[in-house]
Amino acid sequence: MNRREQGIERLDQILSGIVVAMVGGTIVAFGGQVWWYPPVLATLATAAVVVWLVRSALAGGIGFLRSPLTALGLLIVGLGIVQNLPLPGRLAWLSPRSSIAADPEASSAQPWVVSLDRPATLRWTLAALTCVVLAVVVAHHVDRAGRLRLVWGAVIAGFGVGTLSGLLQLAAHAPGVYGIVAPESGPWWGPSMNERLAGPHVARWRALAPAGRPESEQMVPRIEPAYAIGPHVAGPGGQLALGSLALPLVLALVAQALAPRGSREPLVVRVRQDGSGPWIGLAIPFYLAGAGLQGYLGGALLAIPVALGLALVAGGSSWRTGNARAALILGGAGLLALGVGLALGSWLGRPPGSPWLAVGRHREELAELWKGAWKTGWEYRWLGVGLGAFGALIPQIKLFDAASETASSALLQWWAETGLAGLAILLAGVVWVGMALAGAWRRVGQADRALAAGLIGALVAFAGFSALHWTVQGLAISLAAAAVFGTAHRWLAGGTDLFVESVGYDVLSGALRELNPGLRARTD
Repeated sequence: MNRREQGIERLDQILSGIVVAMVGGTIVAFGGQVWWYPPVLATLATAAVVVWLVRSALAGGIGFLRSPLTALGLLIVGLGIVQNLPLPGRLAWLSPRSSIAADPEASSAQPWVVSLDRPATLRWTLAALTCVVLAVVVAHHVDRAGRLRLVWGAVIAGFGVGTLSGLLQLAAHAPGVYGIVAPESGPWWGPSMNERLAGPHVARWRALAPAGRPESEQMVPRIEPAYAIGPHVAGPGGQLALGSLALPLVLALVAQALAPRGSREPLVVRVRQDGSGPWIGLAIPFYLAGAGLQGYLGGALLAIPVALGLALVAGGSSWRTGNARAALILGGAGLLALGVGLALGSWLGRPPGSPWLAVGRHREELAELWKGAWKTGWEYRWLGVGLGAFGALIPQIKLFDAASETASSALLQWWAETGLAGLAILLAGVVWVGMALAGAWRRVGQADRALAAGLIGALVAFAGFSALHWTVQGLAISLAAAAVFGTAHRWLAGGTDLFVESVGYDVLSGALRELNPGLRARTD
């Protein structure tokens, strides 16, 4: 191995560490909802781009995946920029402020912009750019099964931290972040109340009177009591959104590890020989515990997308793979654990701050919120009210005491914030994925179907969950989704090399991929 190849290998290792830090680190660092993390994330994203460009230069150039998804991601960033720019006078009617203002002539001193909350739209645009960078870097970096497991493992590890901490918190009735950090009175390095208010939350107006002075009582917004499950400051919703991604992925990894792949040895012998026994023994209990916690916190309706994702993974992993029994048993066990969690939630009651869809008494409020989000999207149908600006819209549409920072549906919130422009971008991506999916599935060998099914199951579960609850409104969730989608992007664009095990040194596996064009993504 010459110096050039050694340099590429070292840069690949650095890039792997940066990706893991961006995905897993954001989850563990209070879901990114803390004052010191945005500069860290910006540094990591910049480092990822620099390392990737230097690595590409050493390798001889940058290959571009043959798909429109990267361009569509950049269009989303461009939409956020447009929503923040002053509009020409003849286009002022596109701004929601033109219809909100009682006297548009009197407010002509303010620039007519689309966003109702320009700082929030700017923050959302920068976060979207970071997600696009992460997805592109992951799509080009994950060219073998080891790196695929590394990216998925960062998502699963973050979910595992939330699962373990959440179970301990529920058992000990400790609602703070990790069970010990309270946003109201926590340490300086922990999340503050302002940072909690900046993320997904539900607040209600409550009376507050200083001690001994009831006559000076004031009405102040108070966040609903919530268990900040694990690192998720926003409460159980963050753990549930992450679980919709992680549970299908961990099922796929375990099913792939148990697949015979041509070996005639018994299962126990195969597991002992390849050294996967310890991590399989650790993954299965967390998988079952995570599924049970998912059902307990989310309720029946939010469990449906996750159950569908697990069923797709189990079915895809068992179809002509020689692994039908293990895959179906694992899938059935996950569905059973999900059902047990649902039963416990109905019997014991769910913790404060659980999603409205899981709590019967909030269904009417949720229906009004969804109706308001839909009407808003239709009223400002061209460009919406601005990415991340839904919270500024709440005073105009809420008909009840609670004020939600999100629409409690990522899909409806996307419609309200981006209008037909954002909907067209989203539909273009969905259509392309649907058209590429059949061909991508046919290219996958029987031994690798579990991993491909894991991608399909994760995307379906996350998309279904996003229609019923918030997801990408949390920074950690959006980055985890971007990383998983980056791996799916490579596969859909023609790459099956991300399912192939590395052989020897990286230079040898690279040479094998060059000799066999079917093992690498179709690139320009």
